[in-house]
Amino acid sequence: MSLRTIRWICFGICIFTMQSKSYAQAISGLSAVRVATGVGGVLFVTAAPGDTQRLFIVRKGGQIHILNLATGQLNATQFLNISARISTSSEQGLLGMAFDPSYATNGKFYLNFVVPGGTWSNGVTHVSQFQVSASNPDVADAASEKILLTFSHPQTNHNGGWIGFSPRAGDDHNLYIATGDGGSANDQDTGHIEPGGNAQNNTTLLGKMLRIHVEPVTGAVSIPSDNPFFGSGTYRQEIFAYGLRNPWRCSFDPQTGRLFIGDVGQDTREEIDAQPAPANLINGAFVQLAAAVTTPAINSVTYNGQPFTDGTQLFVNQTYTFVANATSDTWKVQFQRDNEVEWGDNTVPFSYTWTPKGAAPHTMNFIPINSNGARGNPFNVSFTVVAGSPTPTPTATPTPTATPTPTPTPTPSGSAPNYEWRLREGTVQTPASGAGGPRPPDGIDPIFDYPHTTGQCITGGYVYRGAQIPALQGVYVFGDYLGPEPGNVGRIFTFNYDGTSVSNFQDITRQLFPTKIGNYSLQNPASFGEDANHELYITDLGNGSVYKIVPATTSARINTIVTEPARN
Repeated sequence: MSLRTIRWICFGICIFTMQSKSYAQAISGLSAVRVATGVGGVLFVTAAPGDTQRLFIVRKGGQIHILNLATGQLNATQFLNISARISTSSEQGLLGMAFDPSYATNGKFYLNFVVPGGTWSNGVTHVSQFQVSASNPDVADAASEKILLTFSHPQTNHNGGWIGFSPRAGDDHNLYIATGDGGSANDQDTGHIEPGGNAQNNTTLLGKMLRIHVEPVTGAVSIPSDNPFFGSGTYRQEIFAYGLRNPWRCSFDPQTGRLFIGDVGQDTREEIDAQPAPANLINGAFVQLAAAVTTPAINSVTYNGQPFTDGTQLFVNQTYTFVANATSDTWKVQFQRDNEVEWGDNTVPFSYTWTPKGAAPHTMNFIPINSNGARGNPFNVSFTVVAGSPTPTPTATPTPTATPTPTPTPTPSGSAPNYEWRLREGTVQTPASGAGGPRPPDGIDPIFDYPHTTGQCITGGYVYRGAQIPALQGVYVFGDYLGPEPGNVGRIFTFNYDGTSVSNFQDITRQLFPTKIGNYSLQNPASFGEDANHELYITDLGNGSVYKIVPATTSARINTIVTEPARN
């Protein structure tokens, strides 16, 4: 896997213009112990609320393991394995996991993963709800998937993937979802809206922080009424913030409500963004969206620009793109062929591409769905696929037309935070031709950024709120997947943030690694995670291991250091 390919999973911190006060107080007395290994593709760890006995280990390939924190052993049986349904191309795979705040009573959890297919055949993100088994709390029901949100990727990199529930007062059961800008480079290429790119365009979900409400009993999805574009017929109502490139690992500080976002840079700078809890959430104001008063509908469907109606004749080995023209309250269209779900698209125009391989009669159903999950009447078409080739349509002499005026980038109508990509990379104008620009009027600079001489691929982290390391209390811990150019070995960093400015940036890698027990080295920190006591862990994609940050005086038991063969 090339360094360019793995930048998605990177994060970091960096050369910071250090003044004397930045060195205010060194953090000392830290160490790390390896708690699991042999878990190739490890991307994340987390715990269910209040569950202090288990740590859930998430792997890119679609597997989730349970680490028994009392014994230091991985359970022999996986909690979940959805490897057969996902795409692991490039930066894709099983990327995020979040437990329902009411998991102890409802057994629901949520995953962010990519499946094959999509508008550009480069993958489709599923944000889905799953259920734990009714008979075994250590095993999930793989067949229980309920899809909450889908969107296509123009390219296979920059998938984002983090999901998390807000701890903010008045923000109960609101799920935040980080999305990348669609991939390629500089938010340019096929599938990137011009002018401006996807991240600055609020008609697409790409390059955003999304926010949806998930009802804890039924799992019904709605749009919080205080989302910036709630009720808009133009902009995607799920959007909470925009202007992100590839937000790789985010977290809430449960004490302050701040949302920290590690956004991977292009070729120049890496950044950490911080979004304070909005005043209305701090005050506990929250109004759940009422049930939709309108029913979504599909007015017509076309194939390759022609009307798609009963009796249509298509041809074997020809590629067809079907576009469903729906009412403005339609949030997603599900495409079914012969009563099997083929694809769901929640990006206008709602489209599905298919190349029939054999002659046969078929039916196709187009089902409109609104943002509350309510379905309208399906638009059904019976058609036939035959052998042969379509009769060429005579070419008409083109009529000269005036050069169209470029469509301006839509101007947001709400107050969504704008983190400025692709105009800005960190605190500088993006150097790439046609991408960079001055800071937008509503732009928000990162609280911290650094050049690639410090780190090449940032990994967002957590504000430490555990009890084992008092010296680390309130400190933001994060990392860089690749470390400084020209190397490829990651780093672990810390800084203090008081809501206004960053201070006391430190590289603590050498305090932690090589580990005092086992002499294990850090390779590529892909993520950080917390257990239910808010103690911090590091997942190392480079060597398939999980480490816990501990006090230097910790006398770790041998059975907390697990050596196992690689697991499939």
